[in-house]
Amino acid sequence: MATKKRFEEVIIHIGTERTGSKSIQTVMARNRDLLLRGGILIPRSLSFVDHLANHTKLLIMCSPRTHFEDLCPPQVLADNQDIGKYQRLLVEELRLEIDQTPSSVNRLLISNEHLHSRLGTLSGIEKMFEILAPYADTFTVIVFIRPQIECAVSLFNLALRRGATEFRLIPQFDGPRGFDRILGVAQSYFQYDELCSRYASIFGEAHVRPFIYETRAGADPLSILARETRLPVLPIIPFKNSSINVQAQYFQLRLNRAAKEAREGYGMDLLAFIDEFLTSNYRGRGLLPTRSDAAAFMDMFAAGNERVRAKYFPNAPSLFEQTWEQYPEGPDMLETDPDSEGIGLALIRAIWSQRVRTPKN
Repeated sequence: MATKKRFEEVIIHIGTERTGSKSIQTVMARNRDLLLRGGILIPRSLSFVDHLANHTKLLIMCSPRTHFEDLCPPQVLADNQDIGKYQRLLVEELRLEIDQTPSSVNRLLISNEHLHSRLGTLSGIEKMFEILAPYADTFTVIVFIRPQIECAVSLFNLALRRGATEFRLIPQFDGPRGFDRILGVAQSYFQYDELCSRYASIFGEAHVRPFIYETRAGADPLSILARETRLPVLPIIPFKNSSINVQAQYFQLRLNRAAKEAREGYGMDLLAFIDEFLTSNYRGRGLLPTRSDAAAFMDMFAAGNERVRAKYFPNAPSLFEQTWEQYPEGPDMLETDPDSEGIGLALIRAIWSQRVRTPKN
């Protein structure tokens, strides 16, 4: 007689990136106790921080160091030079947490968007399955997808906020191994059919559940995740558009170039402060690729998108309801020099105000 496994189901949310994963993980972390009483374990042992249920450590268990070292606190890498030993330690920490969980808890919920972007091999996904298989026979893999051009624009905004020194509205895949050297992604990042096929080959086609990403209430990722996995009713974090307007993007670009020329990066505290300042005061539509460039980029993935539609959305006329009106017909650049000086003075005042309010140690 087969031994009954610990959980009835393991639910794995794999992103994709740029589809509201942080909001899901924030709500999950804030409501761990409520979810536990509802029979769902949100593991603490898989996260580096308690306030965000982003289960990066599961990725680490299944990947070579080069795939996760930028996601780890530096001290963690310094203290764990033997990565194989560290990976085994993480597996054991997960086991201990599960063993200490009340028997009334019958489902395990895991979330990490890098399982989309960095676990790109069958062997990595198979390793994840081997780690989780002792705990359940039933798995559900949930993935949110959005038009590739929207992801590309979102990646451009993210790259700019992280120090990019040139505008890259459309990935060019011009770096080593076909990676875009500015945005840091390869063409496979946008291939949803390949992503679903990889997970289906390990977990089973019926257990991979793609959904179209939307931000409207009731169709947002957290609402869909709650509905599909029978989660208790949780508070929704309103969608916050963090895109900054064109003027602020030009200012950010100049700031990034100045830091590079001085051979100095930003400290993380200052980077976070500048990011919050710009998104709070200069929110709005940023630069967009031309309509023809956007359409050409989507054409690169048309065949794969059609395969996803046919398999998972057979009643839909197309995978995405794509419109092009928001994309300009010509290059979307400012005709005059933006008011960088005005933004710079406002930022200096904000930094000075923060220093005045912060007591010295």
